[in-house]
Amino acid sequence: MILGIDFGTSNSCCSYFSGKENRVITNEYGNEIYPTCIAFNKYSDEILYSNSAYDLTSNKDVTVIKNIKGLIGSPSDETDIEGTDIDVMYNNNLKKFTINEIVVLYLNYLKNISENFTNEVVKDIVITVPAYFSNIQRNRIKTCCELANLNVIRIINEPTSAILAYCWQSLNKCLETRNILVVDCGGGTTDYSIINADFSENLFEVVNIYGDNDLGGNDLTDNLYNYVLNEIYLKYNDYPNTLKLSKIWNMCDNLKRRLSFNERDLLFIENIVDEQDFSIVISRSKLYYINKKFFDKIRDDIIKVTENKTIDEIIFVGGTTRIPLFVDICKGIFGEKININSKINPDTIVGIGAGIQGFLLSDSKKSDDQDVVLVDVTPMSLGIKTDDNRMSIIISKNTPIPVSKTQIFTNSDSIDTLTIDIYQGDNQYVKDNIFLEKLNLNCNRLDRGKMRIAVTFTISVDGILSVSAKDVLTDDNETGLVVKENVMSDMDVIELNLDFLDIVR
Repeated sequence: MILGIDFGTSNSCCSYFSGKENRVITNEYGNEIYPTCIAFNKYSDEILYSNSAYDLTSNKDVTVIKNIKGLIGSPSDETDIEGTDIDVMYNNNLKKFTINEIVVLYLNYLKNISENFTNEVVKDIVITVPAYFSNIQRNRIKTCCELANLNVIRIINEPTSAILAYCWQSLNKCLETRNILVVDCGGGTTDYSIINADFSENLFEVVNIYGDNDLGGNDLTDNLYNYVLNEIYLKYNDYPNTLKLSKIWNMCDNLKRRLSFNERDLLFIENIVDEQDFSIVISRSKLYYINKKFFDKIRDDIIKVTENKTIDEIIFVGGTTRIPLFVDICKGIFGEKININSKINPDTIVGIGAGIQGFLLSDSKKSDDQDVVLVDVTPMSLGIKTDDNRMSIIISKNTPIPVSKTQIFTNSDSIDTLTIDIYQGDNQYVKDNIFLEKLNLNCNRLDRGKMRIAVTFTISVDGILSVSAKDVLTDDNETGLVVKENVMSDMDVIELNLDFLDIVR
């Protein structure tokens, strides 16, 4: 069995496919999705996960870390995450956890609940990431999985995983070709993918992707939370104490979810200020008004990604897309008759797709089982810095992967060492793109323009880049997997194994 993991910002989901049916893993509470959070007890060695941790956010004896995927960093984060510690009061001591350790703890929780559900040892996984995750972030995810003793068979983009699940369910039921738009809005990220689905050939090709790693349902909650705090201050001329703030945020988050189904709902908070209660009725239209910039951005991004494209069907992924305004926005762009699929569960479809991908890559797949061809693309262009600080693109955005491309460059000066700066992004100047890594190539000192350097970029099916640079005249070369930071030193691994092992177990 190869387990599929949807490692989400707010919630996660695991599944596997037996060849006959999809099975979504339920946790100890019977839930198919599990909050991506951990709670540390200040006075004992107890660590709580998921629903148990989420419910303790206002408990003064517990430190809760939520939205764990967000700790992995922004696409351009230049901080070495292994050098970033999180201070936690745990078991009567101040304990410093690295970000890697926090992520590993939660991945280990997903491993444990999956093993309890299946009665099998989980080793191999397919894990999903936002389509717009950079090369840096993909490598960080893979590193954390390895530290959790999980072997990553494939990294798959979240909207691509969703489309795999949807198309798999539609095999033999449809023989036409359709352009499908996937709108994937989760807790912390938003992705858009257009897939050309040829059901007659079981061929599904991603033709365009776009995303925003800083836009998600948590932004809606943040804005609603700030609105409620302001209303509390207007009424009482004071703010709640800090211990209650996390609880209020959670209540606003739950209210936001209820407004996907109710036109209006009540927020009631006991003993908010000076032992006085606070209540306010929030309408769905008020939620929209508070978050006008958010929904305007969603509309603009959909228009951008679908420009000059014919869309036959829309699939919504992620719990945030349950908000009815997503349907209204799409109908406003594509017309009232646009086919919006409402039969799928937006919370679990990404995890289900990961499980199906795992089955397709496993030894369990038989020759007479259904098969599909799924072609993904690179989300951003990749290239190197030129002498005038521009981006010389080697692999363009939306190039099908896996792929390998080589370009020949010449020297601008007589030098002994050639430094190649590697970037990811779609802007003209490298300062506006994501710096990935630099390679140094020893070379003979030749006059300007005499040197010939072959630079080869190779992107794996996981979307991870490796680069080689070769002096064509001398055959000297430098090769490396492009990782922004050193993954871990040997001493770091030893320290994690000794000090961290008991906690992980």
